[in-house]
Amino acid sequence: MIFFGADKAKVVNDALGRAAREDRARAAATPIRGWQPLWVVDFPMFEYDEEEKRWDAMHHPFTAPEDGHEDAACSPTRRRASPRRYDMVLNGWEIGGGSVRIHRAEVQAKVFDALGIGPDEAQREVRLPAGSAAVRRAAARAASRSGWTASSP
Repeated sequence: MIFFGADKAKVVNDALGRAAREDRARAAATPIRGWQPLWVVDFPMFEYDEEEKRWDAMHHPFTAPEDGHEDAACSPTRRRASPRRYDMVLNGWEIGGGSVRIHRAEVQAKVFDALGIGPDEAQREVRLPAGSAAVRRAAARAASRSGWTASSP
């Protein structure tokens, strides 16, 4: 079965999501022949919110971009940036998933910048676990070295 959709990404993704749920419901009534695993890795990293006129993280703002997509995250092509995220599906049911967290302060600064989160807001709003003062200091150093400023879409 092949589906095709042409509209804004959110409209197409929502429609295909509904189609997948309906297909899964029909498939649930069909006996399964063996194990049918699926590893899903192609997700968008960002989604543009038309009402708020801003970019949002599709998963969360700490998901690392794919190798080589770090600069795309802050560019006008940010819609093409892919995260290091995955879902595991077995016989049509999601059984697990996750993502690789950002572990480099300069990459975190780029992702925050792509989302319009400036250094002051990041320090004020982003709650890091106890004992993460070193991470905060590293992020602040990376931000000051790069001249990190919030940008608009």
